[in-house]
Amino acid sequence: LGPGLTLLTGLDRDAWEATAGAVAGSAPVVVRSVDAISARALGFHGRGALLARPDGVHIELWSSADRATAPSPELALA
Repeated sequence: LGPGLTLLTGLDRDAWEATAGAVAGSAPVVVRSVDAISARALGFHGRGALLARPDGVHIELWSSADRATAPSPELALA
């Protein structure tokens, strides 16, 4: 994880790259794709993603790219 937020993605990294700025607002976001086994261990699969703080705390988990349009209120506290 980096100094800002990290968005770990599954198969659809390109869609998440486009969404990352809107999801995190003004916070810096690094998008990294992971393999299928790592994604499943993190709690998502396929086209999902997980957003984490630099200390490793999970902020948001999406089961697919289309679910990223409405981030939770917890994201504002990141």
